[in-house]
Amino acid sequence: MRLKEILTNSNKMSDVKFANKVYANLCNLVWYDYISDECIDFSWRSSGGFVASVRNIGEDYMDFYCAGNEGEVDEEIEKLFNDNGIVLFEDFYSSKDIEHKERVEVFKINHPVVVAYNRDKKIDNII
Repeated sequence: MRLKEILTNSNKMSDVKFANKVYANLCNLVWYDYISDECIDFSWRSSGGFVASVRNIGEDYMDFYCAGNEGEVDEEIEKLFNDNGIVLFEDFYSSKDIEHKERVEVFKINHPVVVAYNRDKKIDNII
């Protein structure tokens, strides 16, 4: 998953407050990475485990589980994600009538740069 590399390269994951914000922003929210064309969605437990694995200092999911603000989007985290081609599917879980793949297809129609990148895999052809 490309997100792990992005977070590692940010050099911010050693700060437990930042790590807690990442955890909260991954809980029960669905993000779409349009560069790798994948949905990123975690439960609270798997979000905690993911953050612990990125930090790689012997923690486990319980070190982050129920840390607060789960499912709330933080501006700093959203900016980091957006700057790296990861965008939020807003209210994904409240819209139970649309399946994952259908939602991704709707998103791609509304964001043609995503489609062009996923087709060509060459950012120079898009800009």
